[in-house]
Amino acid sequence: MARIPVISFFSGGGLLDLGMEQAGFSVVWTNELNSEFADMYEFALSGWRKSQKRKPFAVKVSSRDSIEILKARAIIRDAFPNRVPSMFGVIGGPPCPDFSNGGTHSGHKGENGRLTKTFVDMIRRLQPDFFLIENVAGLSVFRKHREFLNRQISRLHRKRRYVVDARVLNALELGVPQSSRSASCRRSLSVA
Repeated sequence: MARIPVISFFSGGGLLDLGMEQAGFSVVWTNELNSEFADMYEFALSGWRKSQKRKPFAVKVSSRDSIEILKARAIIRDAFPNRVPSMFGVIGGPPCPDFSNGGTHSGHKGENGRLTKTFVDMIRRLQPDFFLIENVAGLSVFRKHREFLNRQISRLHRKRRYVVDARVLNALELGVPQSSRSASCRRSLSVA
């Protein structure tokens, strides 16, 4: 069975992408603005691919530009140069400090928090068959952030009638080693 392709934003060090690859998906296009994270992504995923004997061994971040300037059509052309597949997904974990206890609680008006809406806008333009958004639990736990989250879910539902499942997951319950002292580090919100 062919692997379902996914487009990844806020790829960071590659852990979400690695999980998707291990779950049977194929990450075909990536975006990471922070050059240190992008370098780490390329090094780590190239090493993992080589250890798994998965070709191509060399992994390159597709775009190091801000999501704010990227165009959906250009991404689709770059990710799928021959033809758009019958099914593809979009994944990403927009920066979370503005929604977390350890951050500013500036929410969607903060420098990083506004990128969550930008990511939802990109999902709406790309129109994937499915998407996954990962963020901190604070996005749904605190009322002022939850109202913003609910508006974004409503926008996704209206665009393509996506069925959205938003829930807080505890990484410890999923076998991910995390410090139990910091709830913002071990609990994340997944929207799919």
